[in-house]
Amino acid sequence: MVKRRSGWNKQTHDWEFFFLETTPQGTKIVTRGADKVVNRFGGNCASCHLSADPKWDLVCEHTHGCAPLPIGDDVIAAIQAADPRPR
Repeated sequence: MVKRRSGWNKQTHDWEFFFLETTPQGTKIVTRGADKVVNRFGGNCASCHLSADPKWDLVCEHTHGCAPLPIGDDVIAAIQAADPRPR
């Protein structure tokens, strides 16, 4: 997600969401937008992030009010470690 200028999208508090495909050659944006982007788990990004306590401005963590992802932190770490893009 990327924070856009004030007024970009009132519903998502000006956040733009992305679904990305990564390969060793780089990153491809599969889907981008405000309230229609669906993540790899089949969930709508904005609907989950809108559950965050207002003080977190839609940024989700374990204690921010968002619903948990259907995977654990260990799986998230494994996905990040397996990222094929050069570091």
